[in-house]
Amino acid sequence: TAEVIEKVIARERPDACLPTLGGQTALNAAIGLAEAGILDAYGVELVGADTQAIRTAEDRRLFRAAMEEIGMDLPRSGFAYSIEEARSVLAGIGLPAIVRASFTLGGGGSGIARTTAEFERIVTHADGAVGIQISQPVGELTVRRGIETYGGTGDSLVKGKSSRFPTATAA
Repeated sequence: TAEVIEKVIARERPDACLPTLGGQTALNAAIGLAEAGILDAYGVELVGADTQAIRTAEDRRLFRAAMEEIGMDLPRSGFAYSIEEARSVLAGIGLPAIVRASFTLGGGGSGIARTTAEFERIVTHADGAVGIQISQPVGELTVRRGIETYGGTGDSLVKGKSSRFPTATAA
């Protein structure tokens, strides 16, 4: 919790915190510390990624807007807050589809669906449990058209510039 981490900060007096090491837990902790005013109170600077960068990377809408702002072409996608909405988005974009829980950079609650059965498994789980994506704290998931390239080219952003490179991955 932020309170426990604050005790460590008070004792150790760090100048900076690198929230990008430690996965989703570190990112969540950094946001919590910043929102609680703890980082400012102790003069601790976030390095590597500030709160706005973390929020933009985690929030699929903000990320999409940032990519569109710099002119990146993006696959069709939509947001869903229920399994029924996810099915509706899939009907509009088609397969293959990438399903991602919003507000997570660690990849939890994500999957690639090449068939309707795979899509159903991802959003509802084979064991019949409620879909992990829908049950996330924010309860939002993104369904994005998957683009599979084999031996073709892919797009990359390097220091704000778009470039093309050979690839053999599913994106």
